[in-house]
Amino acid sequence: MVIWLVGMYASGKSTLAEEIRRILEKENNNVLVLNGGDIREILGGGLSYSLDNRKSNAERLSRLCKYLSDQGMVVICAILSIFEETRKWNRDNIDCYYEVFVDVSLKNLLLRDRKHMYRKALNGDAKDVVGVDIEFVKPENPNIVIDNNQPRKSLAELAQIVVNDIERVSN
Repeated sequence: MVIWLVGMYASGKSTLAEEIRRILEKENNNVLVLNGGDIREILGGGLSYSLDNRKSNAERLSRLCKYLSDQGMVVICAILSIFEETRKWNRDNIDCYYEVFVDVSLKNLLLRDRKHMYRKALNGDAKDVVGVDIEFVKPENPNIVIDNNQPRKSLAELAQIVVNDIERVSN
């Protein structure tokens, strides 16, 4: 199984992925979290943050997730995932694929932006920033949308909502 978490930088997808892992590990010992940024670093290859290089990284990650899932792993992947064709490839090629969109407004992303990426891009001091000079197209048909704008629910509660929905659609 691949649980593909889509969202902008600072949306909470990596933290949500870890919470989902924590819940799933209670019954499975084969759960793995992959983070798009970490995989970019691990695989190397000198990828920049240009649109073409972002696409290459997403394609690598999709294929890695499929490979690990085919080996019996439950893979939770946290990635910007700005390409609908990558998500379509996942749906067409990964046997058990579940997509989560972590939705957060730009206003809240700016408040959570510890690296000041968005501010730098908005001021013209950085380029190739998704949501500023690279468009973020929301997923067309995720399995579930998680609104992470307000602290109404903890990420542990949001993770449980995702796990419950996965169990619902798997039965």
